[in-house]
Amino acid sequence: DMLDEAGYPLKYAPVLSKNDLVLLNNYVSKDCANEIIKIPEVKSVISNSKEKKANNSENLNELLVGDDFRCDIFTLKSLSTCVIACKNQSKLHIEFPRPFNPKINKIERLNLKDKVVLDGFCGCGTLGMVALKKGAKKVIFSDINKIALYDLEYNLKINFGEEIFENNKVEIIHSDFMDLNFNNMPSDILLGINDINGSNSIDICFVDLFPNMAPEKFLEKAKKLSKDVILI
Repeated sequence: DMLDEAGYPLKYAPVLSKNDLVLLNNYVSKDCANEIIKIPEVKSVISNSKEKKANNSENLNELLVGDDFRCDIFTLKSLSTCVIACKNQSKLHIEFPRPFNPKINKIERLNLKDKVVLDGFCGCGTLGMVALKKGAKKVIFSDINKIALYDLEYNLKINFGEEIFENNKVEIIHSDFMDLNFNNMPSDILLGINDINGSNSIDICFVDLFPNMAPEKFLEKAKKLSKDVILI
């Protein structure tokens, strides 16, 4: 099996441009958030819920005040196009924006033409959408965070139009990655996944974990689901 590492989590806050400001604080009260939001440039205040330790980003943060809708545009230089990724930031894992995305850059270099791809920790769908742009035959998006999947549906529509949901190009599954079992899924989901012998024909699985998550058990699971595995 091919096992490659594509990308890495950011270790530091980004270098800020002129008139930008990032405030990092261990605790912000609701009253404090209501004062902060009065600053015109501040769109929302999000609190980290440290007491909620889970592998589901839906439980990690709380929107204290404001609008947490965020939109990132990632260019795909090899295709002269882009991927637009929108999200409700308080309900998804927070990553700093950069002029380039190392995860996308690595995925962009893969040969995904006519491949069946499993984006096993898809979030709002960025990497899986890159796979579609690269010519993947089918992308299966799976995540334990149901709110991330709502954002994913929105992103698929704005990047590809309603027709992306036709002709079996995408599948969206709400599931813990460790519980994925395609043998027990309906035939319409399996279409394009299993070959005539019924054997597994998922070509590539993306494993994009939170920082500090031990990857071993997820990689073992991914190897059972897919021919090749890409660790993000």
